[in-house]
Amino acid sequence: QLTLRDLRAMCSVEDLPLIACHDDLCSAAGPMFHPDWYRRYVYPRYRQVFDLIHTHGKKALFVCDGDVMQILPQLSALEMDGLAVDGHSDLRMVREAMSGRIITGGMRSSIVSGGTLEEIEQMVRQTASLMMDEPGYFFQSSGMAGTAPPDKVEFYQECVRKYGKRQ
Repeated sequence: QLTLRDLRAMCSVEDLPLIACHDDLCSAAGPMFHPDWYRRYVYPRYRQVFDLIHTHGKKALFVCDGDVMQILPQLSALEMDGLAVDGHSDLRMVREAMSGRIITGGMRSSIVSGGTLEEIEQMVRQTASLMMDEPGYFFQSSGMAGTAPPDKVEFYQECVRKYGKRQ
């Protein structure tokens, strides 16, 4: 009920076209609970959340950390407008399941934090190549706040500007 109350308040903001909902259903090793438990107790609530957001003419972006691959078909069926994942999920499979919707992330913050400049550039270039035809893809490498050296974050951003331009 608290979530729905807060979402109603967000939905009342005129200039807010997209509302993100974040839930850590997964760890780096996959779902934290059996997928059947999510089907029974969690997904019906998400339907309520996304219906409320859509009723107000807004788009719903679902953010889920960890490896979502085991529950990706169920997430895709929830009629959200987009999915944000971290680098633990297979971005190619996320693209297949969510094509035409908003997709964000899929890159490893550990590469930005601890990789070489060449590894950072390769990750961004590969991601851009994979996602270039997806109209709703946004670059994001979550979890690097406070751990990545500023020069590597700056280089990552330069690579996104260089390889992320659509033709």
